[in-house]
Order: sequence, then structure tokens, then C-alpha cells
Amino acid sequence: MQINPLWDLYQNVVFELEQPLGEQLDFAIVTAFNPRGLNLTLGHNQTLDRALLADIEKLGVPYRRLFGCAPDKSHIEASWAIATDKETACKLASKYQQNAIYWVESNFLYLTPCLLEGYAEMCLGKYPDFVTYVELSSLSSSKVLSS
Repeated sequence: MQINPLWDLYQNVVFELEQPLGEQLDFAIVTAFNPRGLNLTLGHNQTLDRALLADIEKLGVPYRRLFGCAPDKSHIEASWAIATDKETACKLASKYQQNAIYWVESNFLYLTPCLLEGYAEMCLGKYPDFVTYVELSSLSSSKVLSS
């Protein structure tokens, strides 16, 4: 198995959102930012994010905006919580060249590989331990980093 340093980075995450999601809800967290871990410009990432949103809306399932962040906020990616099954979420993530998704099931957070080969899904812990509630307007697009 090849070692991919991004896999380790993906394990150190916090999510910022405006209000809690239902504890009984299983859902995926998907981004379109930085396909295959390659840093793109903010404008390019925002274009991909709009396309991902259009695909999510076609699914006809509930969704909500959130932000995936490094714990020190040195890296922030706009993401979506999507009330869909894991297989659909991985297909969607793969369309946007994403290495992995986060999957929340029974209030536990899992890191689930999509494009990365040789990695197994990993339970990171209880989902609420990775969440901070903020006013999303405080996360202006200038804070959403492309790197």
C-alpha cells in the first residue's frame, strides 16, 4: 500500500455549521474543492462547488452547507452534508475527483475512501466531537481557502 499524506490530514478535521443536524440522520459530507488534493484557485473551487450543488439538488434529498476545516483553521473547504446513502455519496465525490468523503452513521464519523486505493473506512469517533456551531456568515468566502 502506498502512503498518502492526505489520508492523515483528512483524519484531523473539524466541521463548522450553523445548526445541529438530526442525531438519527445518517449522511455524507462531500466537497468539490481541490480535486485529488490538488490546490486550485478559490474561483475554480467555487465553480466546482456550484456544480456539485446542482448535482445534489438533482438527488432530491435534504442537504445543508457546512465547512470542513483543519483544527487550526489554516485550511477550510466549503462542503455539503447530504442525506443520501454512502454509495451515492462516493459516486458523487468520485465525479468531482475527491479522494474520500466523511460518512456519519449512528452519530459516528467515518473517513471513507473513494478514489484512494488501499485504504479502509476508518471510524474517527463521535460526530459531535468534530463539530463547532458558528454563524456561517462569519465564514466569508475570503476565509474559504483554496490551499
